[in-house]
Parts: sequence; C-alpha cells; structure tokens
Amino acid sequence: MFWIAAIIVIPFLTLGLLAISAMEDFWQIVTFRMGFERLVGDLFHVLLVLGVGVVAEIFAFYMLIFHR
Repeated sequence: MFWIAAIIVIPFLTLGLLAISAMEDFWQIVTFRMGFERLVGDLFHVLLVLGVGVVAEIFAFYMLIFHR
C-alpha cells in the first residue's frame, strides 16, 4: 500500500519542487532579463530535479512489482 501511495505522490512532489524553484526566476524569464549562464544553470537544476523524480518513480514501481 505504501508503494502505491508513493507512485501517486512522487510526480506531485516533483512538480511542486519545480514550481517552487521556478518562482524566483519566473519574472526574469518573462521580461527577458535573465542572463544565458543563469538560464543554463536553471535548466541544469530542472533536469536534475526531473532526474531525481524519475529515479524515485522507477524505484517505487520496482518495489511495488517485485517486493509485495
């Protein structure tokens, strides 16, 4: 039951983390005041958060399927 809940909650947590991290730079992106270096750094941060979310989701599916 825990792993089913984890499979449902992990995507929402990942999206929440992305929303929180994007709040700081959102207006700078809209007004085109963000430098290229910072944009690349933010892209790396977003990909890192998505990667952690994907790994967590794969682990939760693995635990659900093979370790009931």
